[in-house]
Amino acid sequence: MKIETSVVINRPIEDVFVYSTDTENTPEWQTGLLESRVTSAGPIGVGSTIRDVRVFMGRQAESSVQVIVYELNKEFTLKIESGEIQFNARHLYESTDDGTKVTFIAEGKPKGFFKHAARLIARKMQQQFVSDFQKLKYLLEDVEESKVRSSPSLAASI
Repeated sequence: MKIETSVVINRPIEDVFVYSTDTENTPEWQTGLLESRVTSAGPIGVGSTIRDVRVFMGRQAESSVQVIVYELNKEFTLKIESGEIQFNARHLYESTDDGTKVTFIAEGKPKGFFKHAARLIARKMQQQFVSDFQKLKYLLEDVEESKVRSSPSLAASI
């Protein structure tokens, strides 16, 4: 199963990258994400681990997440394992004349209950990801720069 979506956000690449990779911000723009916290020591980077709790299709699930690629302002890739769904989530960042293009690619194989409903799962995930990245666009374009920069991770990068 492969799902891809992209969005152009009228913000500098540095703001988009840092805001969207900060686990304190992800529940604000990812549907169904109830909690996200880094479980490893040190700053976020390759090898960092994250624990997510989310609701998807009426089911609450805890996910173990590992950062497998962290290239500042270029790529942020996660390996996500949540019982019956395991996939990699790539976030690719590219500067454009209009701001920042974020391309999101999720690839994985559902197991158990989700394996039997793979087409339905893929369709629901596609809808959710498109909605999530539109919400990210809205949040970043609608917020005053001073508010975006007050994000703990953004402030650290300045």
